Amino acid sequence: MVRFVLLAAMALGVMSGPAIAETMTVKAPLEAATVKSDDLDMVAYFRELDGDVLEVTATFAEREGFYRPARVVMGLEQDARVAFSVPGFPETLYRVSRRDGALTVSVERIEFIEVAQID
Repeated sequence: MVRFVLLAAMALGVMSGPAIAETMTVKAPLEAATVKSDDLDMVAYFRELDGDVLEVTATFAEREGFYRPARVVMGLEQDARVAFSVPGFPETLYRVSRRDGALTVSVERIEFIEVAQID
């Protein structure tokens, strides 16, 4: 019985595919963090702006393929959070958050559901 349950669990894991979940924290300006998904790598760093804003720069590069690297620049105040996907990779969700002077970046695989407008 235990053997059957283990085989079923292993089969379920193989059928569901690899789960991506990677998180990195950056604690100093211009220090970089890299998170990787199946197809993309993202490098993120921040610099301090006047006031209480961190300018975050995230650069995405496809490991294999023809997409040119893409860059996103955003300003984050204390306790701000942003979640987004990159065009062409809607099943890859990136999260960027700021708390206590540190920047946390993560990537995870999500189920993409396409929604169409019906007139």
